[in-house]
Amino acid sequence: MYYFGIFWIDPLISALIAFYLIWASFGLVKESSAILMQFTPKGINVDEVVRSIEEEPEIEDVHHIHVWKLDDNHIHLEAHLDFKEDVALSVSNHVIDSLEKKLHKSFDIEHTTFQCEYQRSDDKHVIV
Repeated sequence: MYYFGIFWIDPLISALIAFYLIWASFGLVKESSAILMQFTPKGINVDEVVRSIEEEPEIEDVHHIHVWKLDDNHIHLEAHLDFKEDVALSVSNHVIDSLEKKLHKSFDIEHTTFQCEYQRSDDKHVIV
């Protein structure tokens, strides 16, 4: 700039660097926003998760399901489980342990919270 008198080159290069940084960081901002807004993670199909849970013979249906990412590495799930029978706590614990292992293996879901129900009259739709 000093030797050739091309003073406009400094703001041009600064603008190019700024546009590059905005372009390069767009994916990070988009992913961070999805985590903050607790969107269902990419690659997780909630219908497949529901089918996987309902494959358990003791489960009548699953509803009020929510799957989200806590950070880059941890996927969480919460849902209401409707049992077919009024089972003992030890049986429901066995079912939940089995579900947790299955969900971790199939969908990489690391943490689950289940509300166990039996003949409860609430909305049984899958809410995502």
